[in-house]
Amino acid sequence: MTKKRGLILIITIILLAWLVLALPGDSIRIISPINGANATSLQNILFNATYNNISDITDPQSAVFYFNISGIWQPIGSAVCNSISCEASITNTTIPDGVYGINITISNSSSSISITNSSNIVHPFYIDSTPPSSNLTAPQPTSNYSQIITLTANVTDATIGINTVIFNITNSSNAAQSTNTAAALQNNLYIKAFNTSQLSDGYYNITAIATDLLNNINSTSKISRILFDSTAPTTTHSCDDLTVLQDDEITCTCTATDSLAGLNLAFGNNGISFTVHPSTSSTGNNLQTSCTAEDTASNRKVSTIYYNVTSSGSSSNSPSGSSSPGSSSSPTNNNSTQNNSTQSNLSDGSTITGNALSGNQGNDATAEQKAKAKKITIISAIILASAIIIILASRKMARFIKTKKLHSA
Repeated sequence: MTKKRGLILIITIILLAWLVLALPGDSIRIISPINGANATSLQNILFNATYNNISDITDPQSAVFYFNISGIWQPIGSAVCNSISCEASITNTTIPDGVYGINITISNSSSSISITNSSNIVHPFYIDSTPPSSNLTAPQPTSNYSQIITLTANVTDATIGINTVIFNITNSSNAAQSTNTAAALQNNLYIKAFNTSQLSDGYYNITAIATDLLNNINSTSKISRILFDSTAPTTTHSCDDLTVLQDDEITCTCTATDSLAGLNLAFGNNGISFTVHPSTSSTGNNLQTSCTAEDTASNRKVSTIYYNVTSSGSSSNSPSGSSSPGSSSSPTNNNSTQNNSTQSNLSDGSTITGNALSGNQGNDATAEQKAKAKKITIISAIILASAIIIILASRKMARFIKTKKLHSA
């Protein structure tokens, strides 16, 4: 029991010593606003601080709240005090956007005291009425695009931070909203991949809408008249002959048009790449020659023509003809046919359309093949005639033997 009383006495002495040594103002605490609070302006914001009467200050009468601005404590508003707290609704339009600490000085008739315990002040307190800065950096104005494009914006907020960045895509007249797509932060840029084929071909406007954590909005960064074009050019491709002797010359032509994006004049020869005189150095059926057209949105159209080359010792009974895939015309000679256009992907990510090889494409046999077929027909006829003669001779011999036997009897 004696030990227990001694322990209680020691604790009591320590508490009394703390009360004596505690600095005035240690118990003053700001309870409103709280740490991390924010406002778009200092407009009717409730400030409230509590304290212990007598131990902190005796019979307080008034108080002044302070902001730490650029490292200097400056008064922002006065408060009325009672026996346990000081409270005021403060408006101060001179406080600029920033991140602040808040303190209070409480006064009675003869003295004043401020918060001495740093954990009892408010920090940080945000004032932010300024929208984020926003700069839409991609795609480029008045450019043409197809398939997947990357939307990019450089967005920052000096005070409180970014909440969302949304890319708003509208038609050229801004009459109707087409789509909203949220961006993600990558390497300090807000980025979103977008597939232009989701929308009809045409001109669009793109706006970056940036919102900070206090819902300050910046929607001023805009790119106008971006062309979305997922349609390949139209080609007219033909050759003056589709069946020739070995080493004879074939002459082909190819033209292309693109009404929306226009041809990419840096590709091939003014947007078109094809062979004027396809090779005839080797014999064979369904040899290929192609024409590729590219527009400024990187759409490609590939037209393919198939032709036959026979040996110099053979003659072709087929007149010359031509083929124009992708156009309304079709070959009139040599029974040549073309497949419908099919779509595939190039290694560079562009889209192409063209014709695919299937079977013999309806072409006639070569002269060698026709001669071989004729020989087979003649031999088959001789074999059939011989078989008929043998059968008839056998029947005649059988009747002769039967008649002879009847006469002998």
